[in-house]
Amino acid sequence: MYLQNSLKWGYRRPELLKINEQTDVFIETLGRLTSYDTAKELYWRYVQYYSHIHIMHDWAFVRYAENSNDPFYSREVEFFRKERKTFVAIYVKAAKAMLSSPFGDKFIQEFPDEYESMQESIRRVAA
Repeated sequence: MYLQNSLKWGYRRPELLKINEQTDVFIETLGRLTSYDTAKELYWRYVQYYSHIHIMHDWAFVRYAENSNDPFYSREVEFFRKERKTFVAIYVKAAKAMLSSPFGDKFIQEFPDEYESMQESIRRVAA
């Protein structure tokens, strides 16, 4: 459904400041929770929100691949290339918050593949 909505709304460049602010809200909210189920639901809603970046990234690169002379998508591809580390760092901030929260151990047990994905992103930022 999120993909359908993203496609219906059209291409929009992800706003780094807004994404970072939403990540901070996620982290602050996570810190106040006492229920693992609520924390898990909050995390998956954050992931869904964050996935919009990937959809717009892929959209820009596909449109650029169709016509590399298109100045708009050329600028968008350049934006994503330039800001890639920033996007990853924002995600890593959220991943670290989830893993270091009181719910981290339960989350790792329930979602080992997601945990590995988080660890890979954390390693990329550290490199």
